[in-house]
Amino acid sequence: MKKSTLYIGMAMLMSTAFAHASDPTESATVTITGNVSGSNPGASCGVYPSLNSININQMGNDIVEQGSEPDVMGLVTLRVANPDDLSGCNAEIAAGHIALKLHGQADDAQGTSLANTERRSPASGVAIGLFNYDTKEIIAINDTVLDIDKDSNSAKLGLELVKLAGQNMTDGNVKGSLTIDIIRL
Repeated sequence: MKKSTLYIGMAMLMSTAFAHASDPTESATVTITGNVSGSNPGASCGVYPSLNSININQMGNDIVEQGSEPDVMGLVTLRVANPDDLSGCNAEIAAGHIALKLHGQADDAQGTSLANTERRSPASGVAIGLFNYDTKEIIAINDTVLDIDKDSNSAKLGLELVKLAGQNMTDGNVKGSLTIDIIRL
């Protein structure tokens, strides 16, 4: 069974090769994917948030407009470390080779904030704004890279409800889910 599959595969490969060889102006695309792991185990890093969930309660008149500077942020510290070998991860951070990127469902207004995904009784016209806690700069979901402080090996993420541009707010609940990825620079 294995030999016949091998022969069929080789025959298909040859016929494809001959088809491309007859017309030199055609091009082909090859997509290569893969994964390398274990090459530098000391530099493997993980993200350890100070909180796994945060509760943000704000009154309607306290909610800032999307794109504005935050007012009252909740804080989540994102520590980056390798619990087995801190020196390898620390060296990568010190060299500026590691940063964080935040992923989640974007809002339907400007697409920069984390969308409200509450299903039972959702508030409308609001989203969860993501900010650099120290600088108050907006972190656009799925786009902006969050730098890691080289002294503390962490980044401070500020979270605050924001009023979506061009939408009316209604009372209700807010929920969002955020994925934090380590990216290599």
